[in-house]
Amino acid sequence: MARRSTPASTCAASDSAPKGHPMKASRANVLQAAGLAVVASSLLLGAEVTQASGADEAAEALSAGSAESALIGQPVSPDAMAEAATAARRQVVQRQKRARALAQRSSGDMLTPTRNYTYSAVFGQPGGWSSGHHTGLDFATATGTPVLSALAGEVVQAGWDGAYGNRIIVRHDNGVKTMYAHLSSTSVNVGDKVTRGQRIGAVGTTGNSSGPHLHFEVIKKGTQRDPKAFL
Repeated sequence: MARRSTPASTCAASDSAPKGHPMKASRANVLQAAGLAVVASSLLLGAEVTQASGADEAAEALSAGSAESALIGQPVSPDAMAEAATAARRQVVQRQKRARALAQRSSGDMLTPTRNYTYSAVFGQPGGWSSGHHTGLDFATATGTPVLSALAGEVVQAGWDGAYGNRIIVRHDNGVKTMYAHLSSTSVNVGDKVTRGQRIGAVGTTGNSSGPHLHFEVIKKGTQRDPKAFL
């Protein structure tokens, strides 16, 4: 019985790629790899990024201004794949920075500046203050209790200031300032950069104070605002 011959095209298929020279990645491979890289980055950075959106950003990085259709079906080198993944990860970091800045511009993002406290005076409370009402929020707690910066920013005042005793003022990127008064001690100097939650001093009863507490103010556009609206 005659043996059936195998078509030449079938035999040649397995040898289509030269040995020792791996095939270049297709655009689909690049997008898939870049998308996976973005997802991994988002898990590390805490950013909520979908694989699809990461792939789109990678495509933009690869095209570098070229028409989208120009890449379809074109080979892409492994180096370009790595560059696309790096560009996509950079997009994640930039998006996270923008989200943090937006959060600081909104209310409700400030950290409570001390611990184990009770409110001893609230904003707007009438009394014998020079303004006729209380301009901040008082946290009554033990002397020496840590005082924390409510947001990241730069120290613009640190030291003695009359009726406020030892006080610190921090200017934040959103234009708001926070003030911490009647401190027993300060841990920062003018010009220092501080992070949200960093210890900057300790509760005390210096200046015009009847007992250990932190007097905390939020100042926006030169006017004291109710701190509770920002905490």
